[in-house]
Amino acid sequence: MGNEALKNKEYQKAADLYGEAIAIDNGNAVYRCNKSAALMKLNKPDKAGHEAYVATCLDATYAKAWSCLGMAFLEMGLAKRAKLAYENALAMAGNDATVNMREGLKAARDEITRSIRAINDEKDKEKQHLLRNKFLDQDWDIYGKMVQLHSLVHERQVDGLLLFARRMKWPYMKEVRDTAEDVYSNMRGGAIINIHLHDWLYGMMLPGKWFAFKIKAALVLCSPTVKAQMGVSPYFDCGVVLPTRSYWRVRTVLGRVLGLGCLPGVVSLCGWIGPCPTVTFVPSTAADKADVKADVSPCYARIKARHIAHYGMPQMRSTEEIEPYMEEIRDASNWIVPEPPVRDMSTCDTTTIELKALPLERMRRNGPRGARWPTRT
Repeated sequence: MGNEALKNKEYQKAADLYGEAIAIDNGNAVYRCNKSAALMKLNKPDKAGHEAYVATCLDATYAKAWSCLGMAFLEMGLAKRAKLAYENALAMAGNDATVNMREGLKAARDEITRSIRAINDEKDKEKQHLLRNKFLDQDWDIYGKMVQLHSLVHERQVDGLLLFARRMKWPYMKEVRDTAEDVYSNMRGGAIINIHLHDWLYGMMLPGKWFAFKIKAALVLCSPTVKAQMGVSPYFDCGVVLPTRSYWRVRTVLGRVLGLGCLPGVVSLCGWIGPCPTVTFVPSTAADKADVKADVSPCYARIKARHIAHYGMPQMRSTEEIEPYMEEIRDASNWIVPEPPVRDMSTCDTTTIELKALPLERMRRNGPRGARWPTRT
């Protein structure tokens, strides 16, 4: 029935009938090829090319399928690929090659010649560059194929992650080693991993704060004990709170205080400092006491700090003159000189970090699991 509809120029009906036949016999190359011919008549070269390509995969010796593929490529403006398809069609057909195959090959070659001439004759350098790229892109034949991306740096990235975990005294070091060494091969085998861990394995991250975010995200994602509970940090400047220690971003206010060298054993690496003392969350209201437990579970903590502008100099009033104003601010007697603190000779130990949770109930309800929302010391 499909052949009869195609013969009677009922191309949409023919395409539908061949589609029904393909649903019954999915591996029939003839049905695919005939559907491709019907779709070409309907001016749908992209869909026609797909059906013809599948037909060549089902039967690589099917000359008519190669010819249909060449016709679709030529209609889509892919003369190089059309030329290869027609050459395969003629090679498979041998003495049974049709006039359409020979004319199609000639048309593809003529189109290639015209494209080269158009590139050489174009005077505008930008347009010439675009034409040349479009022409050369046809050599990258990924039509109907699966693109696979291989990381050339995954071993280096895993080694860097393990070194970071060891230097920072990450408590789940064994888990990280067992997971990180197999995560790339597991991913290549079909396992689905978090996009941040994927970026780390491929070395795809921006420098600065985003590098610090990615390496800590990869570290948490390679630690099954805390992965399910913590997930990925909702902000790049969140600290990591664990039951026995904590880690903080160097550029946060708490990180600057703890990173002054006053804590023994604390290391600053890749934008992080740690291991720092444990954290105790202090409820800000009576209603928050139920949320604060004696044992701190793994979570993220974001420090709320007041922003102080760098341009906080006294401003001249509109009624003041510039000369008296400049003379007044240059007079040292008008300024209060800060006095340095008295040096304390006693010894103290930092045993814990107390953070007071801000009453942001809405943010806490809507936030990701494992995130403790903006807190302050």
